[in-house]
Amino acid sequence: MTATLERPGHWTISRYHLFTQCPFRYYLRHIEKHDEGPKSEALDRGIRTHDKLEKFFLGKGPLPRVAKEFAEEYLNLRVAGVVPEQLWTFTKSWKPTKQRGWLVMKTDLYKRSKNEALVVDFKTGKIYDKNIEQMEVYAAGSFAKWPALQHVRVELHYLDKKHIKEGEFTRKQGVELRDKWTELGNTLLAAEEFPPNPSPLCGWCPYAGKQCRFAMQT
Repeated sequence: MTATLERPGHWTISRYHLFTQCPFRYYLRHIEKHDEGPKSEALDRGIRTHDKLEKFFLGKGPLPRVAKEFAEEYLNLRVAGVVPEQLWTFTKSWKPTKQRGWLVMKTDLYKRSKNEALVVDFKTGKIYDKNIEQMEVYAAGSFAKWPALQHVRVELHYLDKKHIKEGEFTRKQGVELRDKWTELGNTLLAAEEFPPNPSPLCGWCPYAGKQCRFAMQT
């Protein structure tokens, strides 16, 4: 299938994951721009949890119950002055920009010193291996945003599972990751073929049986 409509000008890690899961769903959502309809219960819960955590770290609300296992750590992070809910955008050469840019990412928490940075992302639901790629993009973005950094730690906090997955990155690794994700991001934005990928995940696709006739019957 060849795209004839205007292609997206920027990418995010969630768009990349959607494309690798099913190029046709990516096409329907981000090129033909079909509405996906009402948010799922799981997605809506994740959004509410993120909103409550942002208020907590801003000192404007209590810690949500789902995060009680991390209460001591989160209180310490708040005292340490972590910054919640920031939108980072970069040009194709990984220069920070206030425009829409080429790459867009949102951090749930970050804290930076002169040579080191911590980036935290909150997760509700299951643990997925693909989230390691999100850690890589956060690390590459951190090194691009702050050239003096020598070390970045990225943490994925799986609230329901009461588990933290950590990744440690050096500046040398950050440069390698920047090159890797420059290629993958450019490949995504330049894609012209969007074949369907029927799988059991079709059962959760809002386009199954509507805009998409290729869905696997579950």
